[in-house]
Amino acid sequence: MSELDIMQIAVVVLAALSAGLLVYVIIFPFVSGERQAEKRREQIASRRTRRAGVRSGPSPEELNQRRKQVQESLKELEARQKAKKKTVTMRMRLLRAGLNISPQKFYLVSAFVGMLFGVGALAAGLMPALAGVLVFVGGVGLPRWVLGFLANRRQAKFLDEFANAIDVIVRGVKSGLPLGECLEIIARESPEPIRSEFAELVEQHRVGVPLSEGFERMMERMPLPEVKFFAIVISIQQKTGGS
Repeated sequence: MSELDIMQIAVVVLAALSAGLLVYVIIFPFVSGERQAEKRREQIASRRTRRAGVRSGPSPEELNQRRKQVQESLKELEARQKAKKKTVTMRMRLLRAGLNISPQKFYLVSAFVGMLFGVGALAAGLMPALAGVLVFVGGVGLPRWVLGFLANRRQAKFLDEFANAIDVIVRGVKSGLPLGECLEIIARESPEPIRSEFAELVEQHRVGVPLSEGFERMMERMPLPEVKFFAIVISIQQKTGGS
């Protein structure tokens, strides 16, 4: 083989090596970048997997602890309700009926109505015994029947609007408003008797009365199963958290 052939072969080999080196220099950044991008994708995927595991729900231990807290709250509320069970006072009857008068005024009005019934019976020529019965009916029976009628009517109106009030709370909490502000919205914009009941609740909360105790007082004024259940839910939420 002549020197010319050797030089041609060397030139070809050198050119091939140069071309290979050039190709490697051009392609390597893309290859390394793709590898880095693949690594980043794997890292992001692993993070999402871990987050999904966290968001999948509380552990069985946390669920058991939450159940215990709820059971303890229910037992405490039931014990407090049993301790508070007592004869309903005339003041509470008036509040349930929505009458903003004192018991003394109610008794005076009842006595006046009873006297009217008695005088009317005597003027009609009825026997004194029958007039006495009418005095009892007008002074005791009729006023208490009116109180019961007004209380039942007020409770029926309360129930008609109570679902809307709860809806305001749910929508407000979902939008990020605190529970206290949702209660203030109800106290301002709801019709009676929802407005007055929640206004009393908000006013008590402003002076330092806990919401659970405020709802218990509302239960006394509105002895309804729906109000009792809602009060229990609020009490548990205030103690254990959650939605």
